[in-house]
Amino acid sequence: MLQRPLRVRKDAWRCRARLTRPNSEFLIADDGRRIGGMAFAAATTDAKIVVLNQLYVHPTCHRQGIGQALLEEVEASFPEARTLRVEVEEANAPAVAFYRSKGFLPAGNTADCGGGSGLPALIFEKTIG
Repeated sequence: MLQRPLRVRKDAWRCRARLTRPNSEFLIADDGRRIGGMAFAAATTDAKIVVLNQLYVHPTCHRQGIGQALLEEVEASFPEARTLRVEVEEANAPAVAFYRSKGFLPAGNTADCGGGSGLPALIFEKTIG
Protein backbone atom coordinates (compact mmCIF):
# COMPACT_ATOMS: atom_id res chain seq x y z
CA MET A 1 0.00 0.00 0.00
CA LEU A 2 1.21 3.52 -0.74
CA GLN A 3 2.66 5.12 2.37
CA ARG A 4 2.58 8.71 1.15
CA PRO A 5 0.07 10.61 -0.95
CA LEU A 6 1.08 11.15 -4.55
CA ARG A 7 2.64 14.51 -5.22
CA VAL A 8 1.40 16.69 -8.07
CA ARG A 9 4.20 18.35 -9.96
CA LYS A 10 3.88 22.08 -10.48
CA ASP A 11 4.85 21.64 -14.10
CA ALA A 12 1.68 19.71 -15.00
CA TRP A 13 1.95 21.03 -18.55
CA ARG A 14 4.75 18.53 -19.14
CA CYS A 15 2.43 15.71 -18.20
CA ARG A 16 -0.27 17.04 -20.53
CA ALA A 17 2.29 17.31 -23.32
CA ARG A 18 3.26 13.68 -22.85
CA LEU A 19 -0.33 12.50 -22.74
CA THR A 20 -1.08 14.17 -26.07
CA ARG A 21 2.23 13.43 -27.81
CA PRO A 22 1.73 11.49 -31.05
CA ASN A 23 3.24 7.99 -31.24
CA SER A 24 3.55 7.64 -27.48
CA GLU A 25 2.04 5.57 -24.69
CA PHE A 26 1.53 6.52 -21.05
CA LEU A 27 0.61 3.45 -18.98
CA ILE A 28 -0.55 3.12 -15.39
CA ALA A 29 -0.59 -0.12 -13.38
CA ASP A 30 -3.21 0.03 -10.66
CA ASP A 31 -5.52 -2.23 -8.70
CA GLY A 32 -8.43 0.23 -8.57
CA ARG A 33 -7.27 1.67 -5.26
CA ARG A 34 -3.61 2.53 -5.73
CA ILE A 35 -1.07 3.11 -8.46
CA GLY A 36 1.64 0.47 -8.41
CA GLY A 37 3.64 1.62 -11.40
CA MET A 38 3.78 3.63 -14.62
CA ALA A 39 5.58 3.71 -17.92
CA PHE A 40 5.98 6.27 -20.69
CA ALA A 41 7.45 5.47 -24.09
CA ALA A 42 7.54 7.26 -27.43
CA ALA A 43 8.63 6.43 -30.94
CA THR A 44 11.49 8.44 -32.37
CA THR A 45 11.20 10.10 -35.77
CA ASP A 46 12.19 6.66 -37.05
CA ALA A 47 9.10 4.72 -35.93
CA LYS A 48 11.18 1.55 -35.71
CA ILE A 49 12.91 2.86 -32.56
CA VAL A 50 10.98 3.42 -29.33
CA VAL A 51 12.49 5.10 -26.29
CA LEU A 52 11.27 3.98 -22.89
CA ASN A 53 11.51 7.31 -21.08
CA GLN A 54 10.12 6.13 -17.75
CA LEU A 55 9.29 2.87 -16.04
CA TYR A 56 8.66 3.13 -12.32
CA VAL A 57 7.25 0.64 -9.86
CA HIS A 58 6.37 1.78 -6.34
CA PRO A 59 8.80 0.17 -3.85
CA THR A 60 5.96 -1.58 -2.00
CA CYS A 61 4.99 -3.23 -5.28
CA HIS A 62 8.40 -4.54 -6.34
CA ARG A 63 8.77 -8.20 -7.34
CA GLN A 64 5.09 -8.61 -8.22
CA GLY A 65 5.49 -8.63 -12.02
CA ILE A 66 4.36 -5.04 -12.50
CA GLY A 67 7.55 -3.93 -14.26
CA GLN A 68 7.39 -6.94 -16.57
CA ALA A 69 3.71 -6.28 -17.36
CA LEU A 70 4.37 -2.61 -18.13
CA LEU A 71 7.33 -3.52 -20.33
CA GLU A 72 5.26 -6.08 -22.25
CA GLU A 73 2.48 -3.54 -22.78
CA VAL A 74 4.97 -0.94 -24.04
CA GLU A 75 6.32 -3.46 -26.55
CA ALA A 76 2.80 -4.39 -27.70
CA SER A 77 1.86 -0.71 -28.09
CA PHE A 78 4.39 -0.18 -30.88
CA PRO A 79 3.88 -3.02 -33.40
CA GLU A 80 6.01 -1.29 -36.06
CA ALA A 81 9.01 -0.91 -33.75
CA ARG A 82 12.08 -3.10 -33.95
CA THR A 83 14.19 -1.57 -31.18
CA LEU A 84 13.30 -0.55 -27.63
CA ARG A 85 15.88 1.77 -26.04
CA VAL A 86 16.27 2.87 -22.43
CA GLU A 87 18.77 5.01 -20.51
CA VAL A 88 19.55 3.86 -16.98
CA GLU A 89 21.57 5.76 -14.41
CA GLU A 90 24.81 3.85 -13.85
CA ALA A 91 24.27 3.90 -10.07
CA ASN A 92 20.83 2.24 -10.34
CA ALA A 93 22.02 -1.37 -10.08
CA PRO A 94 18.52 -2.85 -9.60
CA ALA A 95 17.28 -1.18 -12.81
CA VAL A 96 20.36 -2.29 -14.74
CA ALA A 97 19.78 -5.87 -13.54
CA PHE A 98 16.07 -5.67 -14.44
CA TYR A 99 16.68 -4.54 -18.01
CA ARG A 100 19.46 -7.07 -18.55
CA SER A 101 17.14 -9.83 -17.30
CA LYS A 102 14.53 -8.72 -19.85
CA GLY A 103 16.89 -9.07 -22.81
CA PHE A 104 18.29 -5.56 -23.07
CA LEU A 105 21.92 -5.34 -24.19
CA PRO A 106 24.42 -2.50 -23.68
CA ALA A 107 24.41 -0.08 -26.61
CA GLY A 108 26.46 2.84 -25.28
CA ASN A 109 26.41 5.52 -22.64
CA THR A 110 25.58 9.17 -22.13
CA ALA A 111 26.72 11.86 -19.72
CA ASP A 112 23.18 13.26 -19.44
CA CYS A 113 20.52 10.67 -18.57
CA GLY A 114 17.18 11.70 -20.05
CA GLY A 115 18.55 15.05 -21.17
CA GLY A 116 18.97 17.81 -18.61
CA SER A 117 19.91 15.67 -15.61
CA GLY A 118 23.69 15.78 -15.88
CA LEU A 119 23.78 12.19 -14.59
CA PRO A 120 25.79 9.53 -16.39
CA ALA A 121 23.73 6.70 -17.82
CA LEU A 122 24.06 3.44 -19.65
CA ILE A 123 22.07 2.99 -22.84
CA PHE A 124 20.45 -0.40 -23.35
CA GLU A 125 18.56 -1.70 -26.37
CA LYS A 126 16.35 -4.69 -27.01
CA THR A 127 15.23 -6.08 -30.34
CA ILE A 128 11.42 -6.32 -30.43
CA GLY A 129 8.72 -7.08 -32.96
